[in-house]
Parts: sequence; C-alpha cells; structure tokens
Amino acid sequence: MTVIIFAHAGFSGVWNSSPDHAAVREMINRANEKAPGTVTLVMNGHYHTDHLKTIDGVLYFDVNTSINGHWQPTPVEHYFDEHTYLFTDYDEFGNKKISYQRKYSELTMAKKTWFFRDPLSAVVTVGTDGTVEILGMESSWVYDINPPEGISEATTPKISSGKFKPGI
Repeated sequence: MTVIIFAHAGFSGVWNSSPDHAAVREMINRANEKAPGTVTLVMNGHYHTDHLKTIDGVLYFDVNTSINGHWQPTPVEHYFDEHTYLFTDYDEFGNKKISYQRKYSELTMAKKTWFFRDPLSAVVTVGTDGTVEILGMESSWVYDINPPEGISEATTPKISSGKFKPGI
C-alpha cells in the first residue's frame, strides 16, 4: 500500500513548517518502520514555494501556488492602471455572464502580492514501486514585475520536476 499525505502546511521541518511538524514526522516514520515504504510523499501548499526535500525516505513537496507567487505584509505600489487581467463573471449556476479587463491595482491584496503570468500546475505520478515523478511547469512574473530583491529563492514562478525513489 502506498500512502500520500496532503496537508495545508508542511511537515518537513526544513521550511516554514506546521508547528506540529515533528510529531507528524514521527508518526510517518513509525508507519514506515512497521511497513517500509508505506508513506512515500507528503504534499502541501500554503507557503507559495517550490521546495522538495527527501527526509527519512519520504519526499516532502511544498508545491507552489497556482498564480499569486509572492506575498509580503508591507504594501508596495507595483501594479498600475495599465496592468490588467481578463476577469470572467459567472452566474449562480456556473454559466459565464461576461468577461472584461480588470486592473490588478483594484485587487484587495495587489500592493502586497506579486502574480505569476500563467497559473502553475504539476502532474504527480506515484508508481507501484513508490517512485514519485513530478512534471512541473515554469512561468514568469506578470508584466515582468518581480518582487523586491532579497526574497527567498523558493518564491519563483515555477514548480520543479523530478523523479524520486522512496527510501533514498
């Protein structure tokens, strides 16, 4: 049996992990001691990062967000009226009503958020032997407006790709 754990916050303990990451990793390790290779992959979002780390034979994957790449608490003016995106409004039944251009600057969190040009996604395949293969994608910052210098290298418009063997 192969187990994949999906969580909101991470448990690797390497990145900004959930406060209970040590207890969760201990449970994962106990499960793998009883049945080696049971838990092969732990995936989470929340941190808007692209971070992969194998710990005790388990791949911990902080998968990047889909479109809003960097957020910071201090507002910085970086989107202006000429920076727009296509917005589509739907009715209560999911039918398209209208599409039109909206200004990024009108978004509530626009002064604190830098967006990716394209929504990111990844295809994750787990083989019968527990091998994990990730096929990620790369984009760029919308309007080539990059976040301020000095932010984490993990805050990039991409999701990594790779092939990982359990227990390695």
